[in-house]
Amino acid sequence: FLSDEQVVMNAAKGLESGTHLRMSEVLCQELARDNSKGVVSMGGPAIAPEMARRQPLALVVAALDDHLLDAIQLSMENEFLKVETTRDLCGVEMGATLKNIYAIALGMCDGLGLGANTKAFLASIALSEMILISRAIGAEEKTLFSLAGLGDLLTTGYSVHSRNRTLGEKMASGDDWN
Repeated sequence: FLSDEQVVMNAAKGLESGTHLRMSEVLCQELARDNSKGVVSMGGPAIAPEMARRQPLALVVAALDDHLLDAIQLSMENEFLKVETTRDLCGVEMGATLKNIYAIALGMCDGLGLGANTKAFLASIALSEMILISRAIGAEEKTLFSLAGLGDLLTTGYSVHSRNRTLGEKMASGDDWN
């Protein structure tokens, strides 16, 4: 149902089982598009209850086409939403994927009753590992220091509204987490 001219925005996180392809790569494969043409990935810190209350937030959108990035930024930005752009699809997608793992671990710190010092130590290690892994497959380091990496990690790892942090907290405290 999609033409080659239509833009597809990916908000999914993860790697495809078996192939380890990023979501933009899966979309390009399934849509028979070369070089991520018209495929955009969105990342960054975005907690739904805060968005619903129109609290200020910023997201990052990645695509290989600068004109497309400009158009998306123009169409999405408003008085409470800032949209940053990058051509680093790999960095945005890897930041979104990897931060979930570490957010669970940060939640486990809460479930174990550990303090801010421990969480800061763990978050620092997490960011370093996110950068190493992402850089190894072609991401730009600066992307992981941006909203797509550090911003998303902090929000997901510290917010009481984060499902991943809550899962980690319940796992470590012995609460039922099914």
